Amino acid sequence: MVGRDLEHLAADDDGNILLAFHPAGDDIGVRDAPLTVSLVALWHDGRLLLVFNRQRACWELPGGMIDLGETPRQAAIRELHEEAGCQVDDLTFAGYARFALGPE
Repeated sequence: MVGRDLEHLAADDDGNILLAFHPAGDDIGVRDAPLTVSLVALWHDGRLLLVFNRQRACWELPGGMIDLGETPRQAAIRELHEEAGCQVDDLTFAGYARFALGPE
C-alpha cells in the first residue's frame, strides 16, 4: 500500500484507490453502481489467506468477476475454490468497497 490520506483509505503502485468500505451485513443495500467482483477474506487461526497472482506477480485476496446470474456470495465461493482449492458451503457478506481503478 502506498499511503493514506483524507481522500482515500489505501492505494497501490498501479494507481488503484480504495475510496470507502461500507459494512452491509447480509443485505447489500442501495448502491449507485452494480457489484462486479467478489473478494474473500478468509481468516484461520489469526492468518489471512492470500493467493499468488502470477500475471500481476503479487499476493492478493482470492476473488474475481461475478458471472451473469451469480450472486456476489456464489461468485466468492466459486472463486475461492478455483483460486485456493478451498470448498465452503457459505460465506458471510461483510460489505462492499468503492474503488477508483488506475489507468491499467
